[in-house]
Amino acid sequence: MQRFKRTQGQALVEFALAATLIFFLLAAAVDVGLIFFALQGMHNAAQEGATYGSRWGVTLDNSNNILIDKNAVTAHVRDESGAKGGNGFINLYDLDSNGVDDRTQNGLTDPNITIDVLEDFTSDGDPTKNVATGAPENILCTDPSTNTKTCYMRVTVRSIHKMLFPFAPAFAKNVPLTSSFIMPLRSSLSRASGSPPQAPKNCTVPNFIGVKKNSAASLWASNGFTGLLSIGGGGGGTTPIASQDVPANTVVPCSSSMGVSS
Repeated sequence: MQRFKRTQGQALVEFALAATLIFFLLAAAVDVGLIFFALQGMHNAAQEGATYGSRWGVTLDNSNNILIDKNAVTAHVRDESGAKGGNGFINLYDLDSNGVDDRTQNGLTDPNITIDVLEDFTSDGDPTKNVATGAPENILCTDPSTNTKTCYMRVTVRSIHKMLFPFAPAFAKNVPLTSSFIMPLRSSLSRASGSPPQAPKNCTVPNFIGVKKNSAASLWASNGFTGLLSIGGGGGGTTPIASQDVPANTVVPCSSSMGVSS
């Protein structure tokens, strides 16, 4: 009889001790999963920017020299998922996670999106290092149109992941995330042959606030845009627009897409 008195409540104590560890591991698994999906969204965005930039992301200066159109590449990184701004786990319009739209805060000069054109100095297929020795390279390609070695575009996207369960000892409250993607420039640019394409055209986003929904498409087209304008919200065609994804007077590539809503 005395033996049973000593073991009363033992199961409850064991559960409390085990549950602490179980819930800790579960919380860590949730945050690690969110980080994984956020990195996947960033990787897709970096890939979209590098792919576009390696093929079309060029412009011409006043002397007809080829320059990288970083504004167009940045716009393609942000719009990789369309007007959603990401895959649900990363907001490409707010990479620093401060609650302010980067398009308003930084314009097209976003410190969290880095665009570099690198020369493959050793011609080993990797512009970031010497494959034979492992020594870093990262040599900038100053003029892709005259460089005799292959040049690559590298797009790097950075963000901040705010932990849901910051008590996990393996992580800080805010975790910096980085993802890069590298693509070779098309041969007519990187091997000094062929002629450069025409510079991509930029257009100025009009002010849709107060405009009737049935007039939005014509206003969008009259400003030179060829991308898709998504019109959401309830009401009929005469309902005035109350919000737009991209602020008015923002200069973006004419091929950009955006959304408006009543």
